[in-house]
Amino acid sequence: MNKVPLLLCLCAALAAPVFADPADSTSRQDRERLEQTLAAEQFWAQPPKTPWTAREAAIFSEIAASASEPAVRLRARKILIDLAGNGRATAEQLPMVAAAFRHLERNAAQPAIARLLAGPGLTHYTVSTKGDGSRWVLVESTAPESNRGGINLRLNAEGTEILLMEAWGGIASN
Repeated sequence: MNKVPLLLCLCAALAAPVFADPADSTSRQDRERLEQTLAAEQFWAQPPKTPWTAREAAIFSEIAASASEPAVRLRARKILIDLAGNGRATAEQLPMVAAAFRHLERNAAQPAIARLLAGPGLTHYTVSTKGDGSRWVLVESTAPESNRGGINLRLNAEGTEILLMEAWGGIASN
């Protein structure tokens, strides 16, 4: 009997993991669950539960950087902004924030929005009222590795639709 093939088979068997790491399976399941939450059609109508765990925040960070769907990346980034305390809106203004983010999702292919969503992405959002009474949502990126700048989105009187979009900083260039 030739011992070389038997020895090669034995070495290959020993090199292969006998059991899958349960943490890998759990991480994969957690990521899939969170991606489903982010992809849900009712995401903006019924915001997902909070608070998020540190483990979930880390997974949102991965999703924000790697998800294939721009809307899923954007929603993950919104949650990360909230977790960092960088979202500035009252409870009454949250529907305006949702309207602004829905606009970004629907128009993700527009050059200014695509630049804003590239790289590390959004870091802040703020709702404000200008002197003329108009309401705006500012979304911006201040991350050093990003296209620093932002987009100001003017809302209609009801705060449900975007009337005007103004890009500034590195987002407006090109």
